Amino acid sequence: MTYQHIQTIVRTAMVSYPVVFGDVEANRRVIETTLETYAGTDLFVFPELCLCGSLPPTIEAIGHIAEEVPTGASAQHMIALAQRFQTVLCTGIIEVEDDAYYCTHFLCGPNGYIGKQRKLFPSRGVPHTGRLSGGRNVCQMDLFGVRCAILACADWMLPEGPYLASLQDVALILAPTDTYDASRMDLLRQIGQARVFDSRACLVVAFGSDASCYDEAPIGLVVHADGTAQMEARADPNVKVMVSELCLQPPRHRWGRPVDRVTTVRGAIG
Repeated sequence: MTYQHIQTIVRTAMVSYPVVFGDVEANRRVIETTLETYAGTDLFVFPELCLCGSLPPTIEAIGHIAEEVPTGASAQHMIALAQRFQTVLCTGIIEVEDDAYYCTHFLCGPNGYIGKQRKLFPSRGVPHTGRLSGGRNVCQMDLFGVRCAILACADWMLPEGPYLASLQDVALILAPTDTYDASRMDLLRQIGQARVFDSRACLVVAFGSDASCYDEAPIGLVVHADGTAQMEARADPNVKVMVSELCLQPPRHRWGRPVDRVTTVRGAIG
């Protein structure tokens, strides 16, 4: 695929709602209702693990809600919804493969399944069992004429994930994320701007929520390629949607492509 410097405007919705742990059917209904309400939107980004809820405390509980991606029932349902509403969905669930479990988020669109990303740093998992595995690489996917990556929660907040995405010339980072309170909004905005300062990728973050979200917790965060940021807050526990228009184009790195810079550094240290 040849990447040219053309701009594409993408209408994007970041959805924040109280994900019900273990109730996949209820979470699917919220997603479907949101798609109906905001029909015509190009891209929807939902919170971290929006289909199954936050990570359970035991491996037995994980096993009860884990599914395969993309052949599992939830992934197939999301594929059908994306085709029905002619849109792109970024959703997530605990994935099982070969007796290993992953925090996995995936993309599907009008033409079906697009790809998935296993969370690199599943730090809020079940460390005492050692059974929640991390992804081994950043998977870039073609979307809206540019390269896209999914970096969930810690994966975009820590510098390693965005840097690995930058090595692949990713122009759009989708970031399903957990719940955060209002006191962290300024910090989250600053972290987002720092992560795209060099790559000039667009960053789209959708935050989760819970019953405590009466203190204007964040709905979503968008950092555009020029570094400008948009952020909205919520003051109730209902479903909230932040809509933004993205101007997508292949990234123009401030100091050249990261791959070339790595080569320079390697040469400098012998």
